[in-house]
Amino acid sequence: MACSKKMKFEIRPFQPSWTTDYGFLFKNDHAMCDLCLETVVTRTSSVKSHYETKHKGSFKCDAEKNESIKNAVARYKKQTNVFINMIVRKNQATEASYKIAQCNEKFGKPFTDGDYNKEIFLKCSEVRFDDLPNKDIIISRIKEMTTSARTVERRITEISQNIKEQHTDGLRNVNALSVALDESFDIHGIPRLAIVTR
Repeated sequence: MACSKKMKFEIRPFQPSWTTDYGFLFKNDHAMCDLCLETVVTRTSSVKSHYETKHKGSFKCDAEKNESIKNAVARYKKQTNVFINMIVRKNQATEASYKIAQCNEKFGKPFTDGDYNKEIFLKCSEVRFDDLPNKDIIISRIKEMTTSARTVERRITEISQNIKEQHTDGLRNVNALSVALDESFDIHGIPRLAIVTR
C-alpha cells in the first residue's frame, strides 16, 4: 500500500503585477481577488488559474478587463481607508478622553466634570472655529469623546495603575536607590506622608 504524499508548493511573495494583470491584492498572507473577494495562496499558478476559470470570460477585450480591475481595486482601497479612518478616529477620541480624565485628576475635580469640560469645548468651538470650513468636523469630533463620570473614573484608575506598574518595574531594575521622607499636604490641607524614591 503506497503512502500518499502531499505536494509541496513554493509560496512566493505577493507580486505587484498580479494586481494589474489579474485584479489581486495582498490580504492576510493570501492573494485576494478584488472582483469576487475570494482568496488563494500567493502563488502565480493559483492566481492565474483563479482568474482564468472565474473571470476571463467576463470581459470582451483587454481594455474592459483593465478598466474593471482598476475600478474594483480602487473601490476596495476606498472601503479599506474608510475603516482605517474610523479606527484612527476612535483611538483619537479615546486618547482625548484620557487627557480630560488626566486634567480632572490633576486639578482635583470630580469625575462628573468630564461632561462639563466637554460642554465647554462645544460652546467655545461654536464661536472660536466659526470662520473655519471644517467647523462641523471639529464639533462632531468633540461630541465623539466619552466623558461620563464612569468613563473618567475608569480612565483615572487605568492611568494610576499604569504609573504604579512603571514605578514598580523601574525600582526592580535599579542598582541603587535613595528614599526621602517628608510631610506633604493634600488639596484639603490634610497632612500626608510623602515618600520619594529615586
